[in-house]
Amino acid sequence: MSPPQSAFTLGDLLAQEHLGLELLAGGDEALGRRLEGAHAIEIDRPSTWLEPGWIMLTTGVRLRNNAAGQRRLIGELQAADAAAVGFGLDIVFKRVPAALLREAQAREFPVFSVPLPTPFREVISVINRALASSDLRALQRLSSMQLYLMDALGEDDPEGAVVERLAAFVDATVLLLAPDGTVQTATGEAPAEAIWQAIADKPAALVEFQADGWHTIALPVAAGQGPTQWLALTSRRGRWATRLTRPAARATAPVLAALARLGGMAREQERAVRASLLEQLLGPLAGREAAALSARAA
Repeated sequence: MSPPQSAFTLGDLLAQEHLGLELLAGGDEALGRRLEGAHAIEIDRPSTWLEPGWIMLTTGVRLRNNAAGQRRLIGELQAADAAAVGFGLDIVFKRVPAALLREAQAREFPVFSVPLPTPFREVISVINRALASSDLRALQRLSSMQLYLMDALGEDDPEGAVVERLAAFVDATVLLLAPDGTVQTATGEAPAEAIWQAIADKPAALVEFQADGWHTIALPVAAGQGPTQWLALTSRRGRWATRLTRPAARATAPVLAALARLGGMAREQERAVRASLLEQLLGPLAGREAAALSARAA
């Protein structure tokens, strides 16, 4: 199964000719940035209101005669993993402020202009319509992925097959860590020790973090009342996670938990059978019964 593709990118947005948007900073690589939404913001600390992958739309009301603030804005948005800045022209500024644009170009952070005839609500509406359309495709892909995982249960090594299939779906390295941090299964190289150190003291819930330059999503695999395993998805690519990555990880965790419980039940059953056989071997034996028990022991 191929990894999920981006639903809507900055390049897709800029290609909407009726909007008249123009990319001024960020280069061709910026066109592939996935968009998760857009929000018009004219207040300090805009990153407070933006999730990763969102566009900030602004007319620059608070940036007039404030070159330092213009530069600071780009740094703040880049640190928050925002997708881009859409700058509305001919309201406060005739053109995008020079200090902001230079900082964006130096950081290769995307900035595009929004002409006066294009209201911000239309830019937001285009993104929302595209994302709403992609939600149905996402649900269909997630359903297919769940069937794909369940089909792995028939493999000789079902746990390894499930982890491999998840890795192919999310296009990242996947690790299954034992409760003591030991790597049980891995689909490739990754900083397992650094990942374990980052999650060892975390509550049993989905977490997202950087470990030795690897962007990681990890969540617990609850197999009962005992110690917890962890499932970790990780990649060196900064924006590898898509809208389907976290749901796919959450769908995989209970499958692995069920496999762990089944494995535990099988081991308990095997111990019970062996104990019963040993008890019979230690007792009085008749001819045919002794031969049968010897065959079972062998």
